[in-house]
Amino acid sequence: MLSRWQEWGKSLSILFPRLGLISLVPAAAAIILLAGCNLFPKSQGEPTFTPPPTPTPAPGTLITVKKGSISDTLKVRGKVVAANEAVLSFKNGGYVKAIYVAPGERVQKDALVAELDTSDREFDVGQAQYELQSAQLEVDRSRAAEISQAQIRVDNSKKKTERLDIQIQATNLQLDVQSGEIEAARAAADLQKQIVDSAWQAYQTIAYQNSEASAKALANYQSTQIAAKDADLRLTKALAGLETLKLTKQDLDVQKALNAQDTAILEQALVIARRDAQLDASMGQAKIANLKAKLAREQRRLAEMKLTSPLTGVVVSADARVGDRVEPFQIIGAVADPSVLRVEADVLQADIDKVSIQQPASVTLDAYPSDRYPAVVKEIASQASLWQGKNVYEIRLDFKDSSKVPATIRMGADISLVTKRKDNVLLVPKVAVRSDGSTQYVEVVEDGAVRRQNVETGVSSESDTEITSGIKEGQVIRIPG
Repeated sequence: MLSRWQEWGKSLSILFPRLGLISLVPAAAAIILLAGCNLFPKSQGEPTFTPPPTPTPAPGTLITVKKGSISDTLKVRGKVVAANEAVLSFKNGGYVKAIYVAPGERVQKDALVAELDTSDREFDVGQAQYELQSAQLEVDRSRAAEISQAQIRVDNSKKKTERLDIQIQATNLQLDVQSGEIEAARAAADLQKQIVDSAWQAYQTIAYQNSEASAKALANYQSTQIAAKDADLRLTKALAGLETLKLTKQDLDVQKALNAQDTAILEQALVIARRDAQLDASMGQAKIANLKAKLAREQRRLAEMKLTSPLTGVVVSADARVGDRVEPFQIIGAVADPSVLRVEADVLQADIDKVSIQQPASVTLDAYPSDRYPAVVKEIASQASLWQGKNVYEIRLDFKDSSKVPATIRMGADISLVTKRKDNVLLVPKVAVRSDGSTQYVEVVEDGAVRRQNVETGVSSESDTEITSGIKEGQVIRIPG
């Protein structure tokens, strides 16, 4: 058995004999798919193809009354949709740089379908990168030189204190030595005074007794006086040196105290510099964080200038052209997965009480008027919408076997909803029932004669009418002329 595509190809080969069947099969598929991609009017619009009427018995035809099943139906107009369909839109506005797909083409998920001009976005990304790098360099070098100089000043002040300590220690040693020298000089001076006194006593003893001895004694006395003066001078110098050393130590102590104050001030300045550096670093890091977020935002916007397919399927529309200006989230097309199809339709408010969930239905596609596809109601809108001045409720139907339904996304469809069904009831062709005022009748054939028989009717379909009383199964009736 030929597939549906092959059947279409065979039909086209009759119209175009120079084309082979193999080449016509994909052409037929493309024609059907593109036809289905067009937007059809909602609900009550006219179908593209009118289904052929149900055959009606010709006048004069004899019909045997039989039992069967009959259904009362509600007919509405709808369209085929994909269960998984997504619109195509850019998150940002701009000018269309390229369109890579056309209606009817198959696309894979995440495939590139369109692109906007990115020159402005690329500049924004570059600017954000420059600002971030500049901020990072500023944070790295901010306060570093100031902290380094403050640390050097603290270190130099501490080294000066160390030098002063060494000088003070040396001065203390000199003071100890000088104190020893003073004690020795004082002892020598005291001893020399005693010698002077002894020489004076010796001179007094021999004076005026012997001139020669007296002269020697006097000379000795004078010599001891000179020695005593020298001893006193050495003691005086030693005492003066001690005072000088004391003054030196006192000056060194003052310098050390002042330097300690300077060191404390410099250390505090270093602490402040480090604290300020931390504050600057914190502020700089906050700035860097903001600039990183800005860069990420600009990079995301740049990436969003490329539009990819949100799913694997068929492009059902692509409305934008190269050079067009599009706004953020403006719909420029749609892509749908044709593997699972549904039907959407609008039902007038006056008829909505005839529709219920799980209600069976029959769907006829515009391109396949002779085929019927079983479906079932899955959703009913909770609120009415306005369409052509009338309140309607949108319903959604699922095909019982979507795999057998041609890939006819957005193709128009006629839907027959079964509102009432009766089995094992008497049925006659609808055209067999006539009316005379309020009385209904059929023409019964008995023994070659035709007579009028009043009847009561029940459910009617497009072709048949239920007879509830008046005739029986097996009777023969005639279709009136």
